[in-house]
Amino acid sequence: MNTISRSESRRRITCGSHLLEVPRLDVDALTIFDVCETLKPIGPQAQLASLEVRMSATIPDKYTDLFKKKAFANLATINSDGTPQVTPVWVDYDGKHVIVNSARGRRKDKNMVANNAVALSIMDPDNPYRYLEIRGRVAEITEEGADQHIDKMAKKYMGVDKYPYRGPGEVRVIYRIEPRSTSAMG
Repeated sequence: MNTISRSESRRRITCGSHLLEVPRLDVDALTIFDVCETLKPIGPQAQLASLEVRMSATIPDKYTDLFKKKAFANLATINSDGTPQVTPVWVDYDGKHVIVNSARGRRKDKNMVANNAVALSIMDPDNPYRYLEIRGRVAEITEEGADQHIDKMAKKYMGVDKYPYRGPGEVRVIYRIEPRSTSAMG
């Protein structure tokens, strides 16, 4: 029998006679049970690697145009008290990761550093009944290239060459989000 028990930061997954204790992941029980059917008794590290591979998702080709438009995303993160926090953000896509840029120390930055589980919804600015929803995890946080990236986003969203709202001493940060699941309409 396959079971899942949750704790604050860890999740125990029983797959037949195998017990895995893994970091808490933002997936539903059916996904884990689906993965459990494919696990072989070759050690917990290899099993966890199989779990990670099966859970990645790609952005459907039909919706990649949203990343080329001036479509804002609503980024949902988790506050330290467990409540959700949502912020409209500029969004980019590199073919594998959804990319968000922010400044060090903002609420969304603190939340994504503490808990890498996120969700985004991107509404088509030309058709509000067409949208893409992405659930995933922050796979990388880096300052490298963040200044150039925010200028690229300012060009896309504002039509200017330099991001005009940078504060004194502000440190820009890029968050690369690995999609785990997607849903869409329209």
